[in-house]
Amino acid sequence: MKPSRDHILDTAFRLFFAKGFKEVTMAELVRVSGLSKGAFYHYFESKADLYNAVLEKFLLSNMEHFAARYDASTSLRENLKALFLQSAGMAEQIRSSDDEASSGMFNYLMFLQRAMQNPAFREKVQEFNLQYENGFAAWISIAQQKGEIKNELNPTVLAKHIIGLMKGLTMVYSFISQEEPLSATFGVIIDQFFQQIETHEYEHKTQARP
Repeated sequence: MKPSRDHILDTAFRLFFAKGFKEVTMAELVRVSGLSKGAFYHYFESKADLYNAVLEKFLLSNMEHFAARYDASTSLRENLKALFLQSAGMAEQIRSSDDEASSGMFNYLMFLQRAMQNPAFREKVQEFNLQYENGFAAWISIAQQKGEIKNELNPTVLAKHIIGLMKGLTMVYSFISQEEPLSATFGVIIDQFFQQIETHEYEHKTQARP
């Protein structure tokens, strides 16, 4: 079994995910965890305390995992593909979180919507989104300096396009049952997207590589 604190967090996430904060009781959390009441309260003093810890582990830390880390040794396209693959992995996880593909994403969206009612959490999400957008804009500026991306494109606007594309694909394909992995679908879409924003010189350069 996992360490008790992690086990409690995993148990609480499943219950909060499926039922929402108000519908889950501490008695139910203790019972489903299989731990003694004393062991449970050793880690978390209240349901609110536990809920905040769940948000931190399963939402905020996940967002930080996607923090923009640019690999200057490769192209913007390859950097974004790596992030999109992580996004596809999240979509696959959400899609498999329930018996029906659509219910997993529906529960996730409801869980996220309820979490956004928490002022502290909402502030952190807004701060992260701004940092994420600025990070992508910085990536695009680097790519423009390297001659990869058309200079007439506004980095901030293009960053919004990319973030919207990634979030939209993650959501849409989480609802769809298909045999092909989402990562393969995302790769094709990204390649076509980059055909529109890359410079002709860079495109010919990459095509000429063995």
